Amino acid sequence: MRLKILLAFLLFLNYFFTQEDVCIFSKDKPDAPTFFANPLLELSQRSLDKRKVQGILLDNKDGFYSSTVC
Repeated sequence: MRLKILLAFLLFLNYFFTQEDVCIFSKDKPDAPTFFANPLLELSQRSLDKRKVQGILLDNKDGFYSSTVC
């Protein structure tokens, strides 16, 4: 009986602490061509240097764009 109550309590508690979906709307961020032309608008020089040492190229996932992410 205690196990059933504990299980019900944990399931009930889990219901209140679940994560919710959030939509992010970015209006003041540059678009992809602007980002690739000047990545220092979004990334630091240190970040770009680390990427160069590790051989990681910039791609669409690195910058913030004016599109909606949901």
